[in-house]
Order: sequence, then structure tokens, then C-alpha cells
Amino acid sequence: VAAERPQQPVRIVDLPCGDFTWMPGCLREIDAKLRSRGQATCLHYQGVDAVGFLIRQLNARRGLGRSTMVVNGVVHRFPPSVTIMPFQVVDITDAQLRSFVRADIVLSKHALIHTSNALVNAALNAWNGLGARFFVTDTWCPGYGNCSRGNVDISQGDYRELDLHQSPFNLLPPLHSVEDHALCAATRKCNSRIELYSFPLKRGPPVPSPPPPLPSRTRARRCGKACAHAPLHSSSQRKMPSSSSQSGQSRST
Repeated sequence: VAAERPQQPVRIVDLPCGDFTWMPGCLREIDAKLRSRGQATCLHYQGVDAVGFLIRQLNARRGLGRSTMVVNGVVHRFPPSVTIMPFQVVDITDAQLRSFVRADIVLSKHALIHTSNALVNAALNAWNGLGARFFVTDTWCPGYGNCSRGNVDISQGDYRELDLHQSPFNLLPPLHSVEDHALCAATRKCNSRIELYSFPLKRGPPVPSPPPPLPSRTRARRCGKACAHAPLHSSSQRKMPSSSSQSGQSRST
């Protein structure tokens, strides 16, 4: 984006921004990498969230200036090339999201894991209409269809790990995918990846989730009485001769 439009700022929208805790370091690192490549591009960061009191707190902490934020009592001063835009109260699944947000890059981390399947699809559709170039998000159980649990549905605000490549989302493979090293180091949970997509998001046919194999004890419990009365051999197995037929054979010889 910076290479294509060197005279214009790169607009990053964070859906949702939460409490902004990990974003200061991320913005400084992006800015430093742009400078190291000789790209004098400005960054405009826009955070949005549906929680009104959180947005009011963030805007109050931004009161020190457009390139300054207070997070957890720490004052973060950004380079002049980084601008923190006013935070906004927005429903990230709103189909009219484009009326409130303009972006080149849509970022969403640790949000969809708390969102019901229907609202995840609504969010993806809404973000498709923003006119942005790229989408950065996290996905779980990587492997494009190898997560045995599948995308179980949840109530809004609950938690589950989801695979964006499985039904009912069915995103095609991303442009780039890396392990979420920070999460792995902090929590020892290393089944999450950060992935980069281009808009519009492309979807493939549904990928059904294979049912997990039942443990042997579970199979025995489900079998119940049927197992107790089942024959010990299958119909295809050859029956052993009875003792009477064996004795008959002996007498005939």
C-alpha cells in the first residue's frame, strides 16, 4: 500500500480495538520498518469498538495529542508519522460500516473467537464492503480443514477457537500465514496463526469437519446391551466344527 501511494497515509482500522494494550508496539514497529525501507509514509490508526465506555476512556487518554496515548498508566509517544485518529463506537458487523470507516488495512485479532458464527459471517461481509486492500486476522486449528472439532457455534461473548477455512466461513488460503509467536510464548497455545488476505475475501465450497474418533471405552458404553448379545464372530467368519461333528469324523475314519 505504501509503495503504491507514497504521498498518502496508510489507513489501518482495528475491528475491534479493545483496550489498545498491544497496539502501541505494533504501530511503532510498522513505522520503523517503513522507514528502514526508505518509505516516508504516514500511518493513520483508527480504533473502533461497540463498547461505548471503553471508547470514551480511549479518547480521554488520547487527549494529550494525536501522536500520544496513555495505556495502563504508561505514556506512549509515537513518531510524527503515526497519527491516532479519534476512536469510534461502531458495530463491527454493521452492513453500513463503510459510512463510518475508511481503511486500506482491516485488522481484527482475538475478536471473532468471541463472536457467534452468524455474526462472524456478517462481519466478514461488512468488511468486504469497506473498499480496503488487505485483511489481517487470527485463525485457529490451522491446516485448512484439519480441525476435528469444527466451528461450534457460541452465544455472543462466549469463547471458542475457530477455523476460518472451515464451514460456515470457508475462506480460501491466505496470501501469507505465520504462527502467532507472541501468543505461543505467553500462553503455550501454539495452534493459532496470523494470516493476511486480500479483499474481496474469497470463499470456497464448504469443508465438512471430520467427526473426532470415539475413545474405545466410549464406544463400549454406547454399544451397551447390543454388544452383550452380539455374536462373537461375523457372518463371514468360518464356524469351527462342533465336537459332535469332530467325533463323527473320527468314527468314520
